Formats: sequence, C-alpha cells, structure tokens
Amino acid sequence: MKIVLPVAVAAVVLLEAFNLKMSERAGLVYAAVFVVIVSGTGAYEAWSKKRGVLGWIVNILASVFGCFVAVGVLGFGMEAATARVQWAMAPQIQDYVVAAVGMSFIVIVSWLPIKLIDLVRPH
Repeated sequence: MKIVLPVAVAAVVLLEAFNLKMSERAGLVYAAVFVVIVSGTGAYEAWSKKRGVLGWIVNILASVFGCFVAVGVLGFGMEAATARVQWAMAPQIQDYVVAAVGMSFIVIVSWLPIKLIDLVRPH
C-alpha cells in the first residue's frame, strides 16, 4: 500500500498533465491505468504476504471487485460535489486534485476487500 498509492497518484496526475481528454482514446487509457493499478494492489498485497497461487488470484479478484465499488461510489460523489461546490482554484489544478483524490479513493477501496478476506482467512 505504501508503494502502490503514490505510484497510482503519480500515474493519474501524469495522465492529466498530458491532457488526454481531447483524445478519442482517453477512456481506454484511463481504464488501462485503472486495471494495472488495481491489479497491482492485489498482486502487491499477495507478494508482500507471500501467498500461494490461489491467494494471488483471490487478492486480485477482490481488488477488482473493490475497484468496481469505488468507481460506482466515486461517480455519484463527484457528480454531487462538482454540481454543488464552487471550487476556489484554477480549472487545471482542480483537474489534478480531482484525479489524485479519485485515484487515492479507488486504491484504498480496492484494498479494503483484501483486508476483509484476511480477517476470515485461516492463518
């Protein structure tokens, strides 16, 4: 988690810096980054705990499930926040902040199912 979160935030901020919103493939690029980061969250947790093959598969699937939940919650939350809040910053800086906070939320929520599984996993 200490490694994955800063790498994820840096990756999304770099994507924002390249301003891919005008590109027709921007959604695919963001989706690919999300898949790599979320899979990396599960893989890093499995590697750091020295899990077997089944543990790797379970961790990655739990992380992907958490990502789907996070994206759903984040979609509703960001829509409500941007509609009602007046941001006191430049639009480009706002994009960086929103991207960093959004990716942090996705990584943290995709990490939670792994921790819940660890509670019921026999040691």
